Parts: sequence; structure tokens; C-alpha cells
Amino acid sequence: MLIKIAGHVGAMLLLSVSLISSLQAQDELNPSLLQDELIPSLDAHDVKNSIEIGGRIDDYSDGLSNRYFSYIQYGRKIKQHDLFFRLNSAWRVGEQGFQYDIDFYPKFSSRAYGFFSLSYSNSILFPRWRTAAEYFSSFGKRWEASLGIRTIHPPDYTIIAPTGTVGVYLGNWYIYLRPTLNILQDGISTSWLLDARWYWSDRSYFEMMVFRGIDTGAVRDFNSIENSFGLDTYLGRVAANFDINKKTVIKIGSDYSALFIPERDSYINVWAWDIKIRRYF
Repeated sequence: MLIKIAGHVGAMLLLSVSLISSLQAQDELNPSLLQDELIPSLDAHDVKNSIEIGGRIDDYSDGLSNRYFSYIQYGRKIKQHDLFFRLNSAWRVGEQGFQYDIDFYPKFSSRAYGFFSLSYSNSILFPRWRTAAEYFSSFGKRWEASLGIRTIHPPDYTIIAPTGTVGVYLGNWYIYLRPTLNILQDGISTSWLLDARWYWSDRSYFEMMVFRGIDTGAVRDFNSIENSFGLDTYLGRVAANFDINKKTVIKIGSDYSALFIPERDSYINVWAWDIKIRRYF
């Protein structure tokens, strides 16, 4: 069974590689693909700095304790590249932990950029280390594809997660698919994320997301807490991102997920709400 899964995912990743390889033959690029669709670029605001704060509440069913997450982030533009420093904080069952994170988005050309991330924590609420590397490139007038890998390192084991995206613009819609191969301690499994955004202005959109599979943190940063790793997950999410003014952006969202708990041999329900505010200067 694992061989069949690996074969299917291998074919999927080879398809992504072939898509990215074909980019060099393309002559046209939609520059909006590189602004703020999958990366928090500072380009569109023509500024050098940003500050962002955010928070999230996960409300568990069956009397389980809620989980609280917050962060503060500083962003700096260096020539054409973007660098972000973030401090994450989580609290649950009387325990508080911190995670230190740095993200770097180098711009390789007018049609390609990268994503590199490194996180560290000495708290039991976060993995000890997290790493990520991904290459994005646009082709044609509508398409973008990426290929990368993420690793998660709790104290006693390592999770490796090759991943990628294929995205397309259709009118006011931007839709992308992210398959992920999760190499876990006890086997291999795939997961799939589908995200659709409808834009009513250049920087304002309504977002819908669905996810199915083993969640190892690829869905959202908020799921990077250790006790969520490897849980079979169903998730649906809605969110809205909009400008307050030229230098202030707010995003609010909510999602529902069902997580399988092996010890209970059943799923639990989780409702969540989150908000973030970014200011450019």
C-alpha cells in the first residue's frame, strides 16, 4: 500500500518538476502573481518595513482545553528580497511556549522567487526545529507552480514533507492546489490542500480552503504545535483579507476541523478564529 502511495506521489512531484522546468521557455509573466498571493511581499506598498501582530483561538470539543496562539513579526525589504523575523507564542493547559522564526523570500528574477524558513523552540508546545525551502515560478499569463520540502523535528523523531503548488488565475479568482507527501515515523501518507480566493480589489479578497489528510503543519503555521502532528484531519476554512488604507492590512478567518485521536479511536471537533494586522512603514 505504501509503495502505491509513494508511486502516485512520485508521479505528482515529477509533474510539478516538469511544469517548473517549462517556465524557462515562457516569454510572458503576470507580475501580480509575485506580489502577495503566496508570499507576504513588501513590493506592492513600495516601503522597506512592516510590523504584524496576530492571534488565534482553537476551541476543542469534549471538554478539552482550548489552545491560544499569538505572534509578532517584523519585515524588512533588502533590495528585491524580503526578510521576516517572527516570535510565536502558544499557551495551553497552563503551559506557555515560544518559537523563534526567520523567513527569507529571495527574488531570483522577474518570474521566480524562493522561500526559506528556519524555526527553533525549546518548548514542548512546539517542535524543536522546523525548516522549509521552496521554489516558485510563474509561466504564461495565468499560472504559477512551486516545488519544495519541509522538515519538522520534535525531540525524538523527524517528519519530512515534500510539497508543491500549482495555481491559476481565472477572472477575479486565484485557485491553487498543494499536495504534500508526509514521511512519518510509522509510514508515508499524502495530504491535499485546495485554496480559492475571489478578489474585489488588488489587495482585498475572500478566501475558501479545504484540507484532507495527515496534518504535519503544512496547512497553516498555527498547526505547527507538536501535539497536532500526524493527526488525520478534515478541515474547512473561510477568511477575508482587506486594506484599511494604503499601509494597513487586516485578515480575519475561521475554520472547522475534525482531528482523529488514536487514543480515543474517534474524531474530535475544533472550531477556530484568528486575526492578523499588518502595518507598512
